[in-house]
Amino acid sequence: MLRIPEGEFRYLGCQRLLNVSVPRRMGWHDVFSKSYQYLRERTFIQLSRFFKAATTDEVEPGSGIGVKVEGVFVGIYNVNGEYYAINNICPHLGGVLHYGFLENQIITCPLHLWQFDVKTGKCVWPGKERIVTYPVEVEGNDILVDVNTPRYLD
Repeated sequence: MLRIPEGEFRYLGCQRLLNVSVPRRMGWHDVFSKSYQYLRERTFIQLSRFFKAATTDEVEPGSGIGVKVEGVFVGIYNVNGEYYAINNICPHLGGVLHYGFLENQIITCPLHLWQFDVKTGKCVWPGKERIVTYPVEVEGNDILVDVNTPRYLD
């Protein structure tokens, strides 16, 4: 059995794939092709994993912060005591959303004033884009975000 290094799995878009049977005379390209075929033939259940992103003291009501969680730039917002996590980059021109203005549940991009709902990720203005939201849990004083299961909410 040949064991592919864990760093290569991110290239394939899955968390872990162990003990893929590949003859040693095959090159890495063939290993990736075989791994991809292996993934297509089987159904994997991806378990959600929550990572600590911030504490409740860091995100005051009516504000947001930007953090990096497992390599993903996430904006965490406190709307009336509820915490929401969204992709922190505006899809228009890459503005950093947490530097914008949060009013009720609408975040406004500081560059060109595009607006997004932090609860659903829908674009309020001009209305043609959306951004990814992430599940959030609060345990004690810690805000946990699951960046492994991004979603678009309606």
